[in-house]
Amino acid sequence: MFIKTPEKRYYILIGDEENWKTAIQENMWGFSDKTKGLWNTIQIGEYIVFYVTQPFSKIIGLGVVTRKFIDEKLLWKDELNFNRSLWKYRLEFKPIIIQNNWEKGFKLPSRKKWFLQSTRIIIEKEMFFEIIEVADKQWKTKIRDKIKKLIYVNSNLLSINFTNLSSKFYQFNMSHSL
Repeated sequence: MFIKTPEKRYYILIGDEENWKTAIQENMWGFSDKTKGLWNTIQIGEYIVFYVTQPFSKIIGLGVVTRKFIDEKLLWKDELNFNRSLWKYRLEFKPIIIQNNWEKGFKLPSRKKWFLQSTRIIIEKEMFFEIIEVADKQWKTKIRDKIKKLIYVNSNLLSINFTNLSSKFYQFNMSHSL
């Protein structure tokens, strides 16, 4: 019996300068009670694009989700000002690349009209790789091949072959080829 997990998705996380400063310092992004449904859809191992709104309106980095949890610790400036947790549904992420000079960030590819009123947008794999290609050119990096390899390896580890289910202990073999 083979169990195939869904293919990874790709997201743009959208926030202002102040929130991204905290997010990058903490390697964490938060969702409110109102946007909990958006948090629910993001899974560990999925890729995220960091988009800062005011005053830059640019992509400033890329990462991968490493953990999801609920925490009421006050992190962001608005939480500290109101003395209450506003974004308790949290994602911990591992940065792949962050542009330290946000003025050197880049605009979203213009072939699509973007509606950036949400806290996150799901994007297609092709769009994610287009963003990576622009990052490589703009920031003079070589992350495309590294990310492509990570995605390839991870997608080949998705199938699990369960055998001998009637035994006291479940045995399983990861079915993949590299």
